[in-house]
Amino acid sequence: MTKKLKATLGNGLLWAVVWALWGVFMTVIGHLFGFDLVAGPREALPRIALEGWIMGFLGGAAFSGVLGLLHRSKTVSELSAARLGLWGALAGLIAPEAALFLALEMTGFSMTPEMFVQSVLLFGLPGAVTAFGMIKLAQRAR
Repeated sequence: MTKKLKATLGNGLLWAVVWALWGVFMTVIGHLFGFDLVAGPREALPRIALEGWIMGFLGGAAFSGVLGLLHRSKTVSELSAARLGLWGALAGLIAPEAALFLALEMTGFSMTPEMFVQSVLLFGLPGAVTAFGMIKLAQRAR
């Protein structure tokens, strides 16, 4: 397996774990405060974790692809954490937004501004945090 493919899979798996935990955490917190985003949140936790895992893996792979294309000549210590946070937020939004948009279009609904803001908070924020944390850990390890 090539070095780039291993790095992409590693990033995807790291993001998958973080996002699965994030999805479960947000579902539990929402339930505690009376904002059940899904019916029967306790029964939905395995599905939420799986969906978070899939979205996280896709976001991590996208993030890795962006880094490979735009910053291939730089080492981890040369990269700006703020810029990587932005790339992470964008990578984290791509897969969930596309899935949400397609699901809404297939059912005849459209995305409202409120749905977009919720998506940014639910997917863009963990994308930025995951990217930022991952790069900071890599920089500290060097």
